[in-house]
This record gives sequence, C-alpha cells and structure tokens, in this order.
Amino acid sequence: MTSRAARPARPRGAEPERVALVKLPDLPLQLLLQDRPEFCGRPTVVLTSEGPEGRITHLNRAALAAGLRLGLTHAAARDRLPGLHTGVVPQERVEALEAELASGLQMLTPKVEPCAHFPSTFFLDPNGMEKLYGGVEGWARATHAFLKGRGLFGATWVGFHRYRLFAAAGTQLSCRVLASAAEEQLLANGADLRALGLSAELCDDLAMLEVHGLGDLMALPAAEFGGRFGPEAARVRSLFADDAQLPLQPLGFEEPTEARFEVTPPDADTHRLLFGVKAALHPLLMGLRERGEHIRALHLRFELDAPQGRARVVDETLEPAAPTGDLMILLELIRLRLGQLTLASPVEAVTLRAETERAHAESLVLPGMRPKRDPHAAARALARVRAAYGPRSVVRARVREAHLPEARFVWVPTMEPPTAAASYVSRTTQGGLPQPASPAGTAPWRASSPTGDLWRDDEAQENPEPERLADFDEREAEPGVPEADALASVLVRRVLRRPLPLRTQRPRPSAVPPAPVASTAPSVSTGSSGSSGSSGSSGSPASPASLASTGSAPSPLSAALRLASASAPSPSTREGLSSSLPEGPHGERVQRMYGPYRVSGGWWKRTVERDYYYAETDVGGLLWVYWDRPRATWFLHGTVD
Repeated sequence: MTSRAARPARPRGAEPERVALVKLPDLPLQLLLQDRPEFCGRPTVVLTSEGPEGRITHLNRAALAAGLRLGLTHAAARDRLPGLHTGVVPQERVEALEAELASGLQMLTPKVEPCAHFPSTFFLDPNGMEKLYGGVEGWARATHAFLKGRGLFGATWVGFHRYRLFAAAGTQLSCRVLASAAEEQLLANGADLRALGLSAELCDDLAMLEVHGLGDLMALPAAEFGGRFGPEAARVRSLFADDAQLPLQPLGFEEPTEARFEVTPPDADTHRLLFGVKAALHPLLMGLRERGEHIRALHLRFELDAPQGRARVVDETLEPAAPTGDLMILLELIRLRLGQLTLASPVEAVTLRAETERAHAESLVLPGMRPKRDPHAAARALARVRAAYGPRSVVRARVREAHLPEARFVWVPTMEPPTAAASYVSRTTQGGLPQPASPAGTAPWRASSPTGDLWRDDEAQENPEPERLADFDEREAEPGVPEADALASVLVRRVLRRPLPLRTQRPRPSAVPPAPVASTAPSVSTGSSGSSGSSGSSGSPASPASLASTGSAPSPLSAALRLASASAPSPSTREGLSSSLPEGPHGERVQRMYGPYRVSGGWWKRTVERDYYYAETDVGGLLWVYWDRPRATWFLHGTVD
C-alpha cells in the first residue's frame, strides 16, 4: 500500500488578492437620458448651463459623430447642429446617486471604495464572496445585474491592480473576470492616455516621443519623468506603478441612529409625549457616546391615528446650537417645539432619527481670559427660538446681485449669532461721526423686513473686512472718541418691505416760502472742529454760512450731515419733481432734502427712474424717499435713526 505524499501547504498570501472595478462612464449623460428617453439615439449633450455660454461636459456618440466636442459652447453647438438635444444635470444629483450606489454595492461586498481620481468609479473587494455566489464570475454577474437593474450602463471587471484594471477596462461596458495579472498588464498597456486623466496638450507632446499608450508611458525612466513633463504626468504615472497600490480604503457602514416607541393607547397630550421621547432619547445618546459622536440634528416623526384622507405623519426637525450629547439641552428644544405643536389626531408611534458627527473636545479657557460676550450662549438662545417658532424664524440678509435696492438681498436661515453687531463703528467712523454709505441701496444698507414693516438694516457684506468682525465691547476706543459717543453716532437705515406712497405737502398758510431743495449729497465731518472731506457727488464743500442760509434751525442730525452745494437747483434741473415737497407718513413737514441719487434702468423688464433723497422733517426725523419719474409720485423707502 503506497502512501500519498502530503502536499505542502500554500504559503499564505502567495496568490495575489483580487480587486473589482465598477465604472459608470458619462453618468450625467445617463441621468439625462433616463429623464428624457426620447433623446436616445439622437445627438444629445449635457451642458453646464442652458445659456449660450454654457459648455458641453458630456455627449453621446451621435453628437460626437456630428462633429461636436467637449468644451464647445452651447451657441456654437447649435450653429453646427440645430437639432441638438441638450440638458443640464446638477452636480448635487450626480453626487447623491453615487452615494446611493456606494450604499447599494455594500450589499454585495462590505468593502467599497469610491475612486478619488476618476469620476463615477468604485473599487470593490470580491475576496471571500465567491462561496456565496458560486465563484468570482457569479459575483461579478450579480454586481453587473445590480447596475442594469438601476437602468445604468457600466463596466464590472475583476483583476489584480486597481488602476491598471481601470486602464484595461477602457470604454468597454461589459462584465469580465481576468485570469492573471499578465493578462491585465497586456490590456492596460494599450490604454489611451487621454482616458487616464492626461491633458490633450501633454498627450500631443508625448506622441512626439512615440508615447501613445500606458505601456509606453511606464517604460520611460521614473526619475526624470516628473521634471520633464510636470507634476500632472508624474501623478498619473505613479497611480499605475506596481509599488503605489495601497490597500483598499472602504467606506464605513452607517449604523442606525434611530429610536422608536409605540404610544398605547394613542395620545395627543404633548407633556406625556415628552416623557416618552425622553425615555427613548436616553439610550440613543448612550450608544452615540460609546461611538464618540454627537447629535447635529434630531428628526422627530409623529405617526397619527388619523382617519383615511387626513395627514397621518407630522415631521419636525430640531438643531442645537452646536453638536451635543447633552440630554437636557435636547429635551429643552423638544419641549419648546412640542409647546407650539398642534396635533390634529392622537399619536400612535414616535420615531427619533439623529444626524451625528464626530465629537470634538473644546479647549478650556481660564476665567480671566473669557470674553465679555459669550457667543455660545447667544447661539443657544437662537436655537431655542428656532425650536419654538420653526427653522425660518431666525434669518439674516445675504447680499445678491440685483438692480433695485429692495431686490439686492435675500433672507436665509442662519445658525449662528451675528458677529458684526455694532463694531462697524470702527470702520464707519472718523473723528466720532458716522460715514453714511451710498444712499441708493448699497451693500451694508440693503435689507427689508421679512414679516414686519421696518427692519434694522446693518447687514454686513459677504466678504466683510477683518476689523468689522471684532466685537464693539471688546475693542479699545480710538484716541479722543469715547465708545458711547461713537455708538450714538451710528446711523441705522430701516428699510420698508414695500415702498409707501406719500402725499405732497400742502402750501403753508403763511407767506414764507418752503425751504429750497438742495441738490446735494450727505457727507460727514472728519473732526469736531468742523473740517470736512467731500465724499458726495458734484459740488463744492459747504460752509457753515451756507448751512444757515436754508432758513431753519439746525437739528442734532445736521451736525453729522453737510451739504455739498448750497445752491438750490433751477426748475430745469428739477424736471419731473413735484412743485411741492413730500409729506411724511404721519403728516410731518419736510425742512431739508439732500440729493438726488439717481437709480435708473429696467429697460429689459420695466423702466425704472428714481431720484433718492434724504428728507429731514420738522420733528427731527430723517426719511429716505424717492421721486418715481414714470409714476410722478413720491415714495417712502425707509427711515434713518
């Protein structure tokens, strides 16, 4: 009886591990064709925008055969091909689909890594999955079927080197399992360099050296390659080197961060529901604390025991001032939200879903080093306001491009308290007096109330100056300017949500003529001594005698404003103005007017011609008014405090 010699055990790791590739070429184009299936087979391109300057980012074979190329403008493409089909696919939609695909591919293998160098590409680890699918070929077919089930076209290849496998797949939309690393190397050597991320100019330079494929590129000396062809070519070459392949960096699994409890019997009392939420929230926070995470946002879903035809779900979202794991802070926000919530039917189930992020330790501050104002306390106060009155109850004005002053801002929800409060005195004051902005709705002044009639308009620009971000209380007063005086001299424009039509003043009963209208611009004095610098429109600096010549006693506000010209305009220069001055909204009489500041345009939609003035009333108020030339009417656009 002969004995069978024992076979030596194969060394662990002797056979190279396999890696899989899932590549979805022209994913935005595939999304466009899914939305518009009638475009299939016809020249179709994806543009950056629908305007004539929008450029082509993706195109199908029919458009390529018609002579179109990437980077061509929309107008040029229409000239070459009038029957071209176009569309715009937002990048956010593409990224959302890629994230959804990565989550779906994790059901086929636990290790999925999105490629950081090539778009819409994923690397997968098929090792160990062949026993579940009857071999590597069965697993590859299942992965390819997953893409087809989503209506997507792509390549599913299994090889040994991640980036060489990408080069070997090329533009083939197939499912294939390579038998050896030598076969993979042979297919990758003939890959086109343009498809590997090299620019067309660099490919032309390499073609002059008879370098046409990846194999020719890898044959060049690595030491001098980067210095000769630049860092772009050196980066691409390093991806396909044998010693540059790192282990797979898979995505982590999102562990469930939900808690759910049934309400038996269904109940609509918010106080009892709050105790149920507290009992479910405590173990949820304990689990997050073990994972080192804090809650960034908490979503509450109330499932109602409502009859058919009525709303059966109520969703609420709470956001603390900062990611937190404190139970009491979250319960306070939930209590405030439930206090304003009206449930039409009893609640039969409640679901809590948390959005989390990694917890970060806060640096400690010594008692003597703490700032006078606590921004964290202000943020917590705003979070309580949002919890009680909804996420859009705390907003801020953001400057945007527009023609009219009332359209040059938009209200957006904000999470943080303002940081520029009164500190812009340091930028707008010279010698303790304010420096008013240009009156026709420039950046620091353009805002109106989203809900009420008046709104404080001291919103900063999108790129504020560094000194404007400092807190006024924490700044040292400038030499010779007390903080109280500097703060009291700030002029705040409160802009109406909609301009208010004004009546014209009735003639005075006495024979004294009304104060003349001065064609001037407001400016500021540069010192307490009365010396000034001109910052208005045309005209020469006014003297104190010219200020007194207007015929009325100076008001407290006139100390901060001066006229750039003391002469009243002639009737020809006041063409279109009413013969009478505007009357204040409460019957005030106008004593002086500073202006005009012209805003004109709107020919593309509706003609707009406005002459803006600062009107000082007999009660010491300062109005921001304008004369609408097409309507021949005075309007009140705001007040100045």
